[in-house]
Amino acid sequence: MQTLLGDTRNTDPVLSGAKYRNGYKASVIGILGQNAPRVSSKGDRFYNRDRWTVRHLIKEMCSWAKLNPGCIPTEGQVGDWVTEANKVVVTESEREIVIANTPNVLPIRTAMALIGGAYHESFHTLYSARRDLQTSEIAKTVLPRWAKVSDWAPLTLALLQWSNLIEDIRIERRGCEEFEAVHVKMCDLQDFILMQEEQKEETFLQEGGKPDVATFVEKIFRDMGLGYNTTLQREAFDEYQKKCPEAIELVLRGPLTPYLTETIALTAQDDTGCLRLAMDVLAKIIELCGVPQKKEEEEATANCPACGATADHLVLRPQSNGQGGKVPKKGILTCTVCGYQEVVSVKKVPNEGTSPQVETKEGSAESPKEGTNIGAGGHLQDKEQVTGYNWTEIAEQLIKEASNETRLLDGATALEQNIQVVQGKENSDIESGEKAWAPYDPGLDTIVVVKPSSNGLTSDLQVADKLLASVKAQTAYLRSRLRTVIRSMEQTKTVHGVPRGRRLSGRFLVDSKVALLGHEKPSRAYCQKGDQIDMKMAAAIVMDESGSMNSNRVTAAQIFLTITEPLDGLGSPVLAIGFRNGNSSSTSFQISKEQKYHRYEGVTYDIFKGWNEKFHSIRWRFANTRAMGGTPMADGIQYALMALKARPETHRFIFVVTDGMPDYEHDLVIKRQIRQAKAAGIYLIGVGIGYNATYVQTLFSDSVWSKTITEFPKLLMAKLNDLVDKRRNYKVR
Repeated sequence: MQTLLGDTRNTDPVLSGAKYRNGYKASVIGILGQNAPRVSSKGDRFYNRDRWTVRHLIKEMCSWAKLNPGCIPTEGQVGDWVTEANKVVVTESEREIVIANTPNVLPIRTAMALIGGAYHESFHTLYSARRDLQTSEIAKTVLPRWAKVSDWAPLTLALLQWSNLIEDIRIERRGCEEFEAVHVKMCDLQDFILMQEEQKEETFLQEGGKPDVATFVEKIFRDMGLGYNTTLQREAFDEYQKKCPEAIELVLRGPLTPYLTETIALTAQDDTGCLRLAMDVLAKIIELCGVPQKKEEEEATANCPACGATADHLVLRPQSNGQGGKVPKKGILTCTVCGYQEVVSVKKVPNEGTSPQVETKEGSAESPKEGTNIGAGGHLQDKEQVTGYNWTEIAEQLIKEASNETRLLDGATALEQNIQVVQGKENSDIESGEKAWAPYDPGLDTIVVVKPSSNGLTSDLQVADKLLASVKAQTAYLRSRLRTVIRSMEQTKTVHGVPRGRRLSGRFLVDSKVALLGHEKPSRAYCQKGDQIDMKMAAAIVMDESGSMNSNRVTAAQIFLTITEPLDGLGSPVLAIGFRNGNSSSTSFQISKEQKYHRYEGVTYDIFKGWNEKFHSIRWRFANTRAMGGTPMADGIQYALMALKARPETHRFIFVVTDGMPDYEHDLVIKRQIRQAKAAGIYLIGVGIGYNATYVQTLFSDSVWSKTITEFPKLLMAKLNDLVDKRRNYKVR
């Protein structure tokens, strides 16, 4: 298993995470249709926010067990749990499936598992209980099973883990049956979990940890329950057999086999089955411990008045006083078959057990059928029952480990951990004083192609033409100078009269012939053509549309046009965008704001000109620049940086037009972006306008600061001449 997993991890191809995250919503809608909640890729967690009543019920049960050790609840107390579970309200707008923010560079195995994770959460929405629970149904499930264990307090963590495990098996089994096409992605998810568990196990053992039976029992129960018969899954079973054969026998051919069989058969409608079977499994493990029940002074001598069960099925437990203590001389007689209860007076109330105990009767699940066991993929195979294991010792070890979390991973946890690792690698080059571009929720961002103003297209066109007329001299100067620079660099020079070359020099043919007739070697017979420099250019112009730009709005628009129009006129691809504050999160719960994210709100990108659009036909858009909100400058730069990285041109520029400082800590992100741009061969130039914009000279390593639009073209041209060094940056055509 180690070799295969190691090779797979090292050779995983990668995808663009930014493009891939758009597929999550389609995956969820494919399962849930109109019932699909909002789907987001944000933060670093996976969760499905909805009204999970059974999950809340189990938490209430566990809290009560801890506060009332050794006691048994009444139907009235069960009703209180149900009431609290049903109180949970999640509005339609709050329903949300959240998939952790997808890294920009996404390993393909992680990408496949992410889709499987989206399907898994969809199955929860489809099959897990979101309805109101009824006291009668929960009491019928809980009370007889509660009576089998003398104290549930030490088992609360195990109860939560087993109920989650069984529910995951149920929803994935039924989901793969109803939606056959998802099976491959669910196999990808399971393989991914196995890989993560293997890595976690290796680390655990290296740090001095010891293997525990509980982890192996839960892994085997889960894997057999899910039934994904992949290569990695078969290798995992080989490892389980080598490291913990007793766990294999306990689950596949021993006392837990009938509960596995029942788990696999849970129907889509049985949305409380996870609670019932989790209690059954733990009660069976307690029973296997073989601890004898204490004989109380008041023993039941009659049969159960409700179902007629014999007296040995009636268990006496202490009655809780509701404050963590017991009612003196009162106990509750409970039937472990039907859950019937009766408060009785006793001479001596049972003491709180030092360890969980159960009645000695069999659990509610059917006993294992003789001559069968469960094989790969969850199918029954004919094999002889194995009886060579001491289940008492194994069960005692399981109970001892019940208060510790097992190293079992669910899909959400496995994916969360992996994405953190991938993001860590992606940001491993961050230097001191830098910060990663890391929005909490990129799904809040919007890209808007600028539309006509309320005054209409004709009016916008007039305003744009007026602005163009006001910078006619500046645009003409830039266009002329840029054309001169480009043309001069594109010209080639031919040198005649050189001793070596591929072409004969027409100017030295006579001299060469004379030399040959004289039986001499021509010394200047060839000509050489110089390299032709590729001066193809592409530029992204990024404009600050923050509220502070209001006083410089006209000047900013003029500079926007002064750069865009000449480059477009020379045939260079140009992208012109504006950046401003966008949407806020619509979720009602508080976001824990951690330092790893540079922003928590959305950003709106206004597209004034796309790469393939001609400036003349869309020039009216430049009349509609805005001035509102903050200055999410790092996000405007990131948009341009990603767009330019995909361009093939030799010379690529980003011009950031602003009047001042960016939002808080964006300067740390920009510092890293400048370094990334340089490594990608992209020139990042800050363009400051007005007296408040001198900050660009310290923020950007390359900048142009101008008091007025008049002097701007000459300053920009000087900077471009300095950057475009033909001795270092050229391509031979």
